[in-house]
Amino acid sequence: MRLCRLRRSGLAMALLVSISSFAAPSVAEEIANAGFRQAIAEAAASDTGIAAFYRARDFAPFWTAAESASRRTALLRALAQAPKHGLPASRYDPDDLIALFRDARTQRDAGRAEVAAARMFVSYARDLQSGILVPGEVVPGIKRQVTRPSATQLLTAFETAPSAAGFFRTLAPETPEYARLLREKLRLETVIASGGWGPEVRSGKLSPGRPGPGFLPCATG
Repeated sequence: MRLCRLRRSGLAMALLVSISSFAAPSVAEEIANAGFRQAIAEAAASDTGIAAFYRARDFAPFWTAAESASRRTALLRALAQAPKHGLPASRYDPDDLIALFRDARTQRDAGRAEVAAARMFVSYARDLQSGILVPGEVVPGIKRQVTRPSATQLLTAFETAPSAAGFFRTLAPETPEYARLLREKLRLETVIASGGWGPEVRSGKLSPGRPGPGFLPCATG
């Protein structure tokens, strides 16, 4: 009887050890995960908002995990629409992110891609929501203050949004003035595509009172 109990006890212990070793991450996985977290911490060190966001989630992946596909797709599609809103396409090139995601071979690569995606997301979201320029820096007489949400606020809002694609649709201003600006932008693009206002002047910068190769002097009486 005692031998039977010992056999059952030994079997139970072996089964427990087997289950534990299966469920626990391997040493290699632990090292890889540590590399992922370290890469995020290093890449985000210069941006307190992004660093705080990842610290709050214990450096868990936000863009690069398999279940984050909808976030990645929504971001890449939004970035491709930047010129539609008059934003410079080169400032947020989706091809750069695609290359980072595609070429990530290690967990450290994935960690760096995480932060790059977060930075591009924050840059695009802020610019679309609040504009690239600060009015007072363009014309000192303009006293209007521009409200720019922090990186943590934007990333958290995106994380909790019901729809990743829907979140981006809420960023652009919904005022009549903004709608008129977009219509005028389309009109001017049509004018330029059809030939614009005549041949291009190839004279560089012309300062007042200084003629150049493309300068046409006024006829004198």
